[in-house]
Formats: sequence, C-alpha cells, structure tokens
Amino acid sequence: FKSHKKPFIIKFNYCNYSKKCLFIGFNTTMVYIMNDTFTQLKKLGKEPLMRTESLTKDYIQMGFTLNDVNELIVIALDDDLYYYNCKDEGLLFAPCHALMALGQLKSLEAFNDVLLQFKKEYVEEDDYYRSAMSYYFSKIANDKLNELLNFYLDSSNMLYDRMLILESLEKAYEHEVITLEPFEQAMLEYLNNDDELDDGLNAMTICNLKNYTHHKHIKLIRETFYTKPVDTFFAGDLEDIEIELGLRKQRETPRLNIFDMFNVQDKQPHVNDRPKIGRNDPCPCGSSNKYKKCCL
Repeated sequence: FKSHKKPFIIKFNYCNYSKKCLFIGFNTTMVYIMNDTFTQLKKLGKEPLMRTESLTKDYIQMGFTLNDVNELIVIALDDDLYYYNCKDEGLLFAPCHALMALGQLKSLEAFNDVLLQFKKEYVEEDDYYRSAMSYYFSKIANDKLNELLNFYLDSSNMLYDRMLILESLEKAYEHEVITLEPFEQAMLEYLNNDDELDDGLNAMTICNLKNYTHHKHIKLIRETFYTKPVDTFFAGDLEDIEIELGLRKQRETPRLNIFDMFNVQDKQPHVNDRPKIGRNDPCPCGSSNKYKKCCL
C-alpha cells in the first residue's frame, strides 16, 4: 500500500468470540474496519449518553448478548479512540456505549480494567466516559460491592474518582441493585474518620444519609458540620437540612451567600458613574485624538 502521507500504523486486536479488528491510521485520519458490534455502537453517537435511566439505550434489546462481552471490552478500553482528531464523533463515543452495554449485561470481566481507567489522564476530563463508568459500576455493584465500598473509603484514591464511585453506589441503591445496610455503614465509617476533610465528598455523604436514613444519623451530621468543612452549595447548610427533615421550622441565622463564601467586601454590583464617551468625542486621555482612534 502506497501513500504520500507519513508511514501508516496497523494495529490488530483479537477477541475470543469475534472476527479480527483492524485499525489503520494516517496521522490524524483514521479508518476503522470492525465487526457489527462496533458498527452498531458507532452509529449511536453521543445523544443517548448521560441520560436518565428511562432514556438510556437498551443494549440487550439491540441484540447484545454475553457472546459480545470480549468485543465490548476491547472497544470500551481502547485508548486509540481518544488520541486523534477525527470528525466522526461516533468513533469517540463507541467506548462509552460499550461500557454501558457491559453494565446491562452485568459483565464482571472488565471490572478491574475499568477501575484502572481512573489512572488515565484523558478519562479525568471526559465527562461522557466517566458517566458511562458510573453507569457500569452501578449495574454490577451487587457483585462488586466490597470493592466499590473500599474504593470510596480509601483516602489514597483521587477525590474526584471517589465521588464517582459514591455516585455509582447511589444509583445502585436507588435502582435496588444493592441494599441499604452495607452502603449506610460505609458512609458512617467515612464521616467518623477525622481525616476526611474534603467539603465536596462530605456534602455528598451527608446528602445520601439525609435522603436514605432521614434523621436517624442527625447527631453525626451535626457533628460533621461543626467539625469539618462541608460544601453548602451541594445540599444546603445544617439549618437547611434540619428544616427539610422537619427538625426545625425556620432558619435562625441568615443563609450564607456567594459573596460571603468568597469573602467579597463589595456586595453591590459595580456601577460606572462616569459620563458616556462617544466614539467621535476627544479621548479623555488628553491625546487630542478621537476616542475611537485612541483608547476605545
């Protein structure tokens, strides 16, 4: 094969259940020759992603079965789909759909590799892929509950990743994939850890306890507000939570506003009281030139 462009790269991936997958690349121009699994996922694009459960694609109804698992894993974990400038957006979102299909099939084979995706820089910035990861984890949470809870509790993991796992556990509980007791105990262990000082993760955990156990752990929630930073943008401050739980009727203190949180002294919008200068007026800098040809 001859071309005027730079030498091409050929990469082969093999799947136990499928045909050979061929990848050919010329600089930033990519051609994928894959089987029907990839073709179906590619056609879905980004529109069905990051949707509520009721609007998420039913991949099983589309015809995906356990026989497709190995092919889906190859696509879901393929780094080459993230490192090129391609106008065909379908290629970029095929891994997200593959990951969500694996979740619906409740496939555990990819679990450890998907966890390792957190270590890749592009995954940190890809909201679509992270949303697909959360969906996958929520679907297999019953079988991997201990691993997910331990990841959430492990302070050596990145906070952003721990939040994603906590979000996955929320979805799993709300869709009756897991029961409340182990999830509740993990959140109590988290809040009782004096070293956990991230305001965002503290707020997420408090919000879950409030939503799922109501006022059962209000003593611990109050203690957390008194002794640790909590992001009040997430679910309000302690008084907001107590009002929502029916433990108080009204606020006793003014609600902290955005200016207070950022220590802004002037809380009034800036008003420019200088007279308006026309484009053809003399420039106020004293240059004798028109404003439009000087400092405008």
